[in-house]
Parts: sequence; structure tokens; C-alpha cells
Amino acid sequence: MFFAELVLMAAGLAHAAIFPPPLDFPRSPPPPRLVQDQHHAPEHLLKAFGLSQPGRGWHAEPPQYMLDLYHRLADASGLTRGPGPYGATVIRAFAEREGSGASTFLFPLTGLEEGEEVLEAEFHFYHSRLPKAQRRLLEDNTYLVEVESTKADERRVVGSQHVAAHSAGWRVFKLGSVVADLQEAHGHPRHSLVAFEVRAMTADGQVLPLGLHHGARGSRQPLLVLFNKQASINDTRNAADFGKITNGLRSRSSVSRCRTYM
Repeated sequence: MFFAELVLMAAGLAHAAIFPPPLDFPRSPPPPRLVQDQHHAPEHLLKAFGLSQPGRGWHAEPPQYMLDLYHRLADASGLTRGPGPYGATVIRAFAEREGSGASTFLFPLTGLEEGEEVLEAEFHFYHSRLPKAQRRLLEDNTYLVEVESTKADERRVVGSQHVAAHSAGWRVFKLGSVVADLQEAHGHPRHSLVAFEVRAMTADGQVLPLGLHHGARGSRQPLLVLFNKQASINDTRNAADFGKITNGLRSRSSVSRCRTYM
């Protein structure tokens, strides 16, 4: 624009007696940054990662957690500003598989690359407020939420939290105690399905009917998030030099991926 203005000024000085001065049109304001517009965030991710725009039949959306994580770690150009959580270089989010029960969540643990190490895992789920009739059973206006890892021959509690009676929203459980099991499950394709059961109970052990949100779509979809480390990227680069955020949602047999570099 500046070069064009210089050319117009030179032409005006040379032909001032012939041509009237050019009209001074108002300049249009610069376009807003797409990363600040949540509506255009998926489009910006595709552009930043060099991916083609999907067709009209494509309706999958990245989980809100992964979008928030991207905005927190990456700048406008898609480059990450620092190391990933837990020192991870790969972050994968797995959507819930169909067939889960009212209090049970099933996740297919597939798609990990060979040699990829699981550093930490988080289980994210959304719950509704406890019914009023059940809140009256609580002595101190709190109840206990437990998460169990379920297998064919074993059940064990992997996390618990005390929850306020009137609260509703997201619960995040760190699964450090079962990271080794998740790593082992990936090594055995027949056992790549991991399951968690969520229970709510009073202080004396009475089970409460907690409303849990299920489904592989929407802003309240449960997620199993793995924070991983790649086996080897380059002998001259370390975890602080490279990273990628991967959306483990699956459409048929494909894996939808988002990449960002540190």
C-alpha cells in the first residue's frame, strides 16, 4: 500500500496541471485475528497445519478442551510457546465409544505410534447437579465421586474427589496410577479398550444417582486425554523443540490430527 501511494504522489506532481488530485478514500480496518474468533478456530487450525478444508459432509469438531489447549500453547502462526503439559510432545484425545453404560465410559486406545510413551493420562467428564431429593441426604453438603478402572478380572479405584452438593460441571481425574496399564493395553490390540466407572456416594457409602453426560459430540463429550512422548524425533532435537497436539476422534478408520511445533 505504501509503495502504491508513493507512485500516485509522483504521478500527481508530474501532471498536477492536467489531472485533479486523487480522491482520499478511507482505509478499511485490518481484519481481526482469526485465533481470537472461536467461530473460525477450526478453520485457522487447518490453515496453520497445512491441511485441506474438509467437504460439506464433514461435521466432526475438535473437542473444546483440545481447542482451549491449542489456544493456550500456540501463537497466531501455530508455533507453540513452551513445553506441553507433563513435558509431553504428543497430546491425544480419545472420544467415548458407543455402547458405554449410564455410569461406564469406554475408550478405544488405538492410534499410538510405535515406541510412544504415555507420561500421564486424564479422564474428563461432565456431570449435572445432584437432584434436590438426594442433596437432602448429605450431612455436610458434599458427596464423594470415585472413578474405577474396570477390567475383566480386576476393579480398582484410581481417583476420588469431594464435590459440593450444588455443583455441576467438569471433573478431571489424573490417572497416573494406571498409565502403565494404558501403555500395556496399546501393546495388545485385543485389549485396547479401556473402561472407567464413575460412582457418587454419601459419606456412609449410599450410592447417589449422578447425571453423567455421554456422547462423542458436543461441548460436554467425555474424553480420555493422553500426554505422551515420542520415542525419537531427531538426535539433535529434544522435547522442547518439537510437539504436536493430536485429536484422537475417529471418523470410520481415519485419525483426525492437529499438529503444532514447539
